[in-house]
Amino acid sequence: MLAVANFPYLYCRNKRYYLRLTSQNKQIWISLKTDSLDIAVHIRLQIKTLLANTLVISRLEVNQLSKFLLTIKQKINAALISFAWMGFQKDMNLNGLLPLANPPAKRQSSKPKFSQVAKESMLRSKASLKGLEGYERNLEIWLHLVKDKPIDQYTTREIGQAIDRCFQLPASNKSPYNRTSWKQRVKCKVSDESDKVSRKSVGQFISG
Repeated sequence: MLAVANFPYLYCRNKRYYLRLTSQNKQIWISLKTDSLDIAVHIRLQIKTLLANTLVISRLEVNQLSKFLLTIKQKINAALISFAWMGFQKDMNLNGLLPLANPPAKRQSSKPKFSQVAKESMLRSKASLKGLEGYERNLEIWLHLVKDKPIDQYTTREIGQAIDRCFQLPASNKSPYNRTSWKQRVKCKVSDESDKVSRKSVGQFISG
């Protein structure tokens, strides 16, 4: 493990990033499920306040530590969602389509719908045929989770809830989900964490 300069608790191994905590003189490694330094630093900054008191963390009892680690993991998921949302805002801003955080209710919009913007983006893409098919499938799934409407009428909460729903989807390569269509999979309730899609897959889905 190599420490990341200027960011305490953050380490890298085999291009994957981790948090290192110490409790009861034992080291605890928490994977950030990313090979991106930008994402790892973003997560680290989002949970900075939880890591502020190292003395308290080092003295946590088993039950307290378990709750603390659960909070850390929830914060990591939230940070991944916020990072994806920041990327979404940046992409829309580059196209002059930055959505408003709280758009007025029942107003008319001159902006195109999300599906139109996405399809125009695919037409300009230099991706392979397989890649374009993947984009088309991701768009269908996304529009199943979020109502298609003018791009400036989406709220931060709507996008965040949709991304959060992505983390609950079953992995398409796990049985029995690999024998179902995506329309069936998005309706599934998955209780086993190991059967859910990975954070990396969600990131690729959102960016695609």
